[in-house]
Amino acid sequence: MMDDLSNSAGLCTLTPTGIIVSSDNLAIGLKFSWPTYKNGMRILIHAELQQGSTWAFAQVFHWSVWLALGGTALAVGLLVAVIESVTPYKPGEEKKGWHQWVWYVLAKIFHVITHVGDPATDAARILVLGYAMLVLVMISMYTATSASRFTAKKLVHSIQGPEDLPGRRVVTWEYYTTTMERYNVNATGMPWNGEADQLAMIEALRAGEYDALVLDTPVLEHAMGTDVHCNLFVVGDPFETFSLSLAFPAEFDDALVFAFSEAIVKLQTYQGGLDMLENVYIKAGGTGANCFGSGDGHGSGERIELHHVSGLWYILCISVGLCFILLFFHNIRKDPKKQQAIQKLITNVRASAGGGWGAANAQVLHDSPGQPPKPAVGNFFASVTGAQGDSHSGFGTEHALQPSKLKAFLGLT
Repeated sequence: MMDDLSNSAGLCTLTPTGIIVSSDNLAIGLKFSWPTYKNGMRILIHAELQQGSTWAFAQVFHWSVWLALGGTALAVGLLVAVIESVTPYKPGEEKKGWHQWVWYVLAKIFHVITHVGDPATDAARILVLGYAMLVLVMISMYTATSASRFTAKKLVHSIQGPEDLPGRRVVTWEYYTTTMERYNVNATGMPWNGEADQLAMIEALRAGEYDALVLDTPVLEHAMGTDVHCNLFVVGDPFETFSLSLAFPAEFDDALVFAFSEAIVKLQTYQGGLDMLENVYIKAGGTGANCFGSGDGHGSGERIELHHVSGLWYILCISVGLCFILLFFHNIRKDPKKQQAIQKLITNVRASAGGGWGAANAQVLHDSPGQPPKPAVGNFFASVTGAQGDSHSGFGTEHALQPSKLKAFLGLT
């Protein structure tokens, strides 16, 4: 076709498709209309869309926002406690501690009923109203954004543009390999003499032989638009761009070339015809296929599955674990028998390290009959670290803890 156009005796009057407006084509005398399409090279990858994630609910806000919410709640709770403590109470009114007010403020975020009661002072009430306004707006923003986060599909892939291609397995038309070298990409060149060669490159990409396919933008966008599997995606902006136009022989009438150009400009300027043709017959492949939903909103018709919100159960498990840990220490602190059992264990460990400690601790146990023994954590610390001190204070010893005796006491080998 190009030889016929450049030949004065040729049969072609004009090209039915876009021809590259290049210096080589201008040098052989070809005439061009107004560009009909801006072409370029783009990247096609094979990937799967991902919907939601384990921590999608937490990704609604940036970590700094979550930190600010927690810090604000703590600060407001402490400030309310200070205001309530310095304000005189009426007779019979109960003053609440700082931990109660911090719990009250934190519970406001999650709408948990606290039974703490409202602040008694006007100053604290005004502060709580301002904080409640902040919580109301943040909850509204979270609710409006979280639904799309849970159900929206997103493409996750390490290749997002030409800068990600060096070192990757790239296939392209053999004519483009030299161009790709300018981007430090050692691409594999394949023939491209028709649709069969084009399909062969796409299937090699789909089979995992290559990480990316680099070809002309309309070809790749058409391939994505007609892909029934919805796992081919064009990524990155076009690069190495060039214009395509209708081409005419050198002897073609300039007035007719101008008339063609004027019609093309009107078609685009007043009717948006070129954009419509591109969207329907190139990007969507003429089928109207859409792999991103029905267009009725983010994730329309998509169900929220367990793995999308499983992070909430992780947080619940952590809360249960902390609950039992706090319950354990609370019961020890309140139960004299358990305190005595732990005290005896500490005494025996000390006794295994040195006889003097056992006697000293036994004396501690019998100093106050009928009362819970005083914790001797300091003695145990000293026994472990081997610190020296006053034998009467219980914070020192003459001997360091012997690992062999401790292992024997614990039944370890």
